[in-house]
Amino acid sequence: KALIILMFALIVVSCRAAKDYLSIAVSSEPSTLDMHVNTSLIARTILVGNVYEKLFVLDQDGDVRCELAEDYALSEDGRSLSISIRDNVKFHNGEVMDVEDVIYSMNRYLDYYGTSELFVGDSRFTAIDEKTIEITADNSLALFPYLIASSPQSAVIVPAETLLDDILSE
Repeated sequence: KALIILMFALIVVSCRAAKDYLSIAVSSEPSTLDMHVNTSLIARTILVGNVYEKLFVLDQDGDVRCELAEDYALSEDGRSLSISIRDNVKFHNGEVMDVEDVIYSMNRYLDYYGTSELFVGDSRFTAIDEKTIEITADNSLALFPYLIASSPQSAVIVPAETLLDDILSE
């Protein structure tokens, strides 16, 4: 009887604590925190959305929704994509995200994610102004926002001064 009462008390106490937070155990951990090179499901599950954010995400209907982007527009011929970024987004270090961070991150993503070449070829993002980036390609970019929002190698935005390429090459 005492054992049953003790087990019941532990269950009640643990259920009560679960109202404030949720603990989830996972069987592995990401091999690297660099989401531009990491394609593992566990890394995306743990890091994307909790640690890193992207310009776009897919909503519950599978449509592209802006996250760090304020808005985006596709040219009439579908070969140029311009993206305006949100104001006053802060990174973990307190620095405000700017267009240089977005260009660095997106071009690094293109360099590491081979499938992106099918969309953009050798094209890279450039700044239009302090809040807008653009990429122009030989092919249609109509589906490119979906790729950015959903790809296994996440197009996360990181501070340009982290110099991930230099750190990883050492």
